[in-house]
Amino acid sequence: VSPDRPALTTKPGDALLIGGAGQPYVLASTTGDFALSMNVLLTPGADLRLTLPTGAPISLANARLSKAPGLWQSVELRYRGLSWPGPASRGPALLERLVLNGVPISEGQALTGAANGNVALAVSNGSVAVRNVVYK
Repeated sequence: VSPDRPALTTKPGDALLIGGAGQPYVLASTTGDFALSMNVLLTPGADLRLTLPTGAPISLANARLSKAPGLWQSVELRYRGLSWPGPASRGPALLERLVLNGVPISEGQALTGAANGNVALAVSNGSVAVRNVVYK
């Protein structure tokens, strides 16, 4: 993990995304429901932001249950887009559940903003490694 890397990068055959401060790395473009899980490793002072389709950022370095820098952490989330089941049922996008290192830190959080953006990772400080990304 190098603080000199310009952005999240991929290499064929590697199981890691490694990056430093730079442009966001787009995982998906969606307005629907999805689940995401991954493992992240942060260097001291690093901050990894996960941006949801509504534009809502989730900072993984400032979460109260973060492990010490240099240790792998697990992140899981479930997101529901603007269209809910039912004939006339519409509501705001919803962060149904956010779990860090096996502990729920947010459930049922309504999100403001249009859900027409990307699901993206951005490193705003330091360096980050990401592995085992699962998007459903």
